Amino acid sequence: MSTRVNTPTTQFFKTLAKFATENASTSKELKAKKAAKEKRTKEYAKEYAKKQATEQKEIAKLAKIAEKEKIKTDKLAAKQAKKAEKEAAKQAKKAEKEAEKQAKKAEKDAEKEAAKQAKKAEKAEKKAANKQCNTTSREDREDLVRTICEQLGSSNTHTIEV
Repeated sequence: MSTRVNTPTTQFFKTLAKFATENASTSKELKAKKAAKEKRTKEYAKEYAKKQATEQKEIAKLAKIAEKEKIKTDKLAAKQAKKAEKEAAKQAKKAEKEAEKQAKKAEKDAEKEAAKQAKKAEKAEKKAANKQCNTTSREDREDLVRTICEQLGSSNTHTIEV
């Protein structure tokens, strides 16, 4: 048995060699491709760095704005606290005046009541004095009438009897 092996002919190899040389990259082309790749990588890195820098600037800008807003908010809160404190002081002063007014009114009422009680007591005292005066004056009158009668009776011996 004999096998027949087909080996490629030289013509085939020659044609293949032509294609290989046509498609073969030269070192100049390889260097150019490598340089282009490095250039693209550098450009990408540069763009990425630029993008990062702009993002950082934006973040810094936003941080400043946030800080300013915080300061405004703090100032507004302080202003409102001060206003509330003033209002509380005003209310306290108003309450103090009201309490003072109530105290004066209570004192005035107490004075009126005391004056009323004093008048009543004075009236009762006068009544008692008048009563005592009336009883003493009646007794005095009776004593006076007796003494007169005795004097008349002793000087006048005539008695009239009815």
